[in-house]
Amino acid sequence: MAIDAKLLVLDEPTLGLDILYRKQFYQRLLEDYFDEEKTILVTTHQVEEIEHILTDVMFIRDGKIVLDNDMESLGERFIEVLVNGEKTDQARALKPIDERALPFGKTVMLFDSVPHEHLSGLGETRTPGLGRPVRRHHEGNLRMNAIQESHGGARAAVVAAPHPTHTYKMLLKREFWEHKGGFFWAPLVAGGILLLLTLMGVGAGEVLLRKVPDHATINVEGGSFQVNGLDLARLTEKISPNELREFGGAIDASLYMAATWPFVVLAFVVFFYCLGSLYDDRKDRSVLFWKSLPISDRDTVLSKVLSATLMAPVIAATAAILTVFGSMLIYSLVVLLHGGNPYTLLWVPASPLKVCAHLLASIPVYALWALPTVGWLMLCSSWAKSKPFLWALIIPIFAGIFVGWFDLMHAFDLDTAWFWKNIVARSLTSIVPGAWFDAANIGDISVDGPQAIHSVINLRTMYSVLLTPQLWIGAVAGAAMLYGAIRMRRWRDDG
Repeated sequence: MAIDAKLLVLDEPTLGLDILYRKQFYQRLLEDYFDEEKTILVTTHQVEEIEHILTDVMFIRDGKIVLDNDMESLGERFIEVLVNGEKTDQARALKPIDERALPFGKTVMLFDSVPHEHLSGLGETRTPGLGRPVRRHHEGNLRMNAIQESHGGARAAVVAAPHPTHTYKMLLKREFWEHKGGFFWAPLVAGGILLLLTLMGVGAGEVLLRKVPDHATINVEGGSFQVNGLDLARLTEKISPNELREFGGAIDASLYMAATWPFVVLAFVVFFYCLGSLYDDRKDRSVLFWKSLPISDRDTVLSKVLSATLMAPVIAATAAILTVFGSMLIYSLVVLLHGGNPYTLLWVPASPLKVCAHLLASIPVYALWALPTVGWLMLCSSWAKSKPFLWALIIPIFAGIFVGWFDLMHAFDLDTAWFWKNIVARSLTSIVPGAWFDAANIGDISVDGPQAIHSVINLRTMYSVLLTPQLWIGAVAGAAMLYGAIRMRRWRDDG
């Protein structure tokens, strides 16, 4: 009780204690810790032990809150009736939510929100304790359908079994809030740093331009202009349409380069997130709490996979898009400072919307291509007793070294370069955005110069990867390792 916290959360705190020590525990808890400024949240199945000290109670069934009341109104809401045999049918007409038979023709029925005057004539009434309803609810015998029938459709949403998407939505929220620094802030900060460096470069460039002597000139085809007298409006008039397209291609290439900053950070975030996704819960023993919830190992692991392969890339792509438009605004500012028209010189020849569309369209390809690394890192995270980072690196790297040694000794015919590329690299680097590019079918490039960037990076090139065996073999291998991680998590925690 030395913890000085405003909120104290206890999960089955008396598990393993005998009944005398259980009572002493809660007595000391109230005497030594609790005051009017502190809150104690207790999760337990032994409700009868603590119902006399509770101020509020909440029942959870299949991840849904089916009851949330303060103790004072709870006694007014629920009434238990010892019904005489001849009045059983009359009592059942009031739709009890629970009933059990007793000897000598007696029946105990539990009613919810039925006026006391309607029940007093049926038999002896009393306020029920929480222990029996909670225990029977936990055993699956509490008939919540009776509530639905007696109080209309408004209760149906409360007692309905949660949809699977609700579970995954809750788990994804958990992953986001627990790793908000990596998922959300890291790519935003990376994009912000790029924009800051760009501004610093523009400022340094402007200062250097001001230091150039007035007589200094830059020669261009068809004439020259003074540096200090740079007039982009006049320069734009002298640029041919083909040169303007090439300039737009150069702008798009710079936008792709700017967008890589959040995605480079994404590779590190996903790598270390997957590596610690299952190991960290075991290390701090919080896995015992999460396994006490009605959530399977499969759902837990798959939610982490979705976080690594979809949620994190979507956030990184959003940060990259913000970086792209931030870069365009900086370019536009520079053009305005030199008398140019940003719309004519930048926004028309460049294609920032196409660049952003390609960033978003690459996410499904990334999710499938990253599965081997995600599966391998999560498998290591699920079984490593310590230092999962070393295990994740040592096993594939040493496997590559041994294969190279056996190949050198002519022990068997296996291409070392193939093994390093398709086994070692796919196990460790598939989470790097653009790692799939080597397997893409680029096709013929019909143009030269910077504008060729769109002949290399386009939807056809990206989605050609979906037709390659490298992607699907890797995806199957990743799925197999994820299945192993699910099984290993259960074995590690329960064994």
